[in-house]
Amino acid sequence: MRICDAVVPSVAVSDTSRSLSFVLPFWNEAEGAVRTIEVVSQAAAELVETSVVAKVEILAVNDGSTDATAQLLDSLAVENDYLRVVHHKVNQGLGGA
Repeated sequence: MRICDAVVPSVAVSDTSRSLSFVLPFWNEAEGAVRTIEVVSQAAAELVETSVVAKVEILAVNDGSTDATAQLLDSLAVENDYLRVVHHKVNQGLGGA
């Protein structure tokens, strides 16, 4: 499932020295994960399109979820190359992200 119609390039043609990473912790949030990634993706696309940054990545941290969060994030990452997923085996809390 592609979550954002706007293209979020990994590198823009302008200054490639400015990059931004969004770190999003998730724990048992399968119901809201798609919407969260969608909103952040749209904001990231706007930052690239307006040359505020040249490169963006979204790092989704699955913090030991016991629901479908891990599978959902992995499936989103397959179709969105700017999205990376890190999996914790056990919940480490917000500070663990």
